[in-house]
Amino acid sequence: MLGGCLSIKSIFSLFLLIFYFSVILQAETHEIIMDGGTSRHSNYFRFYNAVRRGYETLKYLDRNPKIIAKDGTWTVFPQHNEEGLSRFSLTELGKLNYPSFNSVTYPPIDRAATSLEDLNSLIKTINPKAGDTLLLYVTPHGFPSTDPEKPELAELGLWNKTVTYKELGDLLSNFKDIKFKITTTACFGGGIHHIARSLDNVCT
Repeated sequence: MLGGCLSIKSIFSLFLLIFYFSVILQAETHEIIMDGGTSRHSNYFRFYNAVRRGYETLKYLDRNPKIIAKDGTWTVFPQHNEEGLSRFSLTELGKLNYPSFNSVTYPPIDRAATSLEDLNSLIKTINPKAGDTLLLYVTPHGFPSTDPEKPELAELGLWNKTVTYKELGDLLSNFKDIKFKITTTACFGGGIHHIARSLDNVCT
């Protein structure tokens, strides 16, 4: 309508536009780094290195990442007898000999990774609201599926147990209003894509 008056349709469209941008502008991004560690004797330096580098990168970007890892401590063992590999690190701390590693408390661990309930609890503690994005970086051991035709049955290691990617997807399906972006460096990690194919709010 001309002459300075807005039509009902124009007012409604303007309201929708304001509402849309208010939701978009209020949406937040959260980050979780997850390292299962599997067990004390296969809890290698390289997993710690990956977590620490991710943590420091996100902190540099002024983010506040949460960490779910191992039994809640950073005690690690060298990888087999490959001392050169197990002691290699992108960080100075990882280059120390193994005995010095017992006292490592950085970066801070928010939850132990003993079950998927630990991840569930951490997500609820973060309390993301509808429309928020949660970046999940998963860097544990990985294990092959018992059925090559079902990659979703491949497993990722938690502390002293394993879970399938299907089980991880089932957990994330409880948070339908949250957008998940997941990446993994785990062996046999292709099962992660099953989650994206199964859930509209997940990309991998």
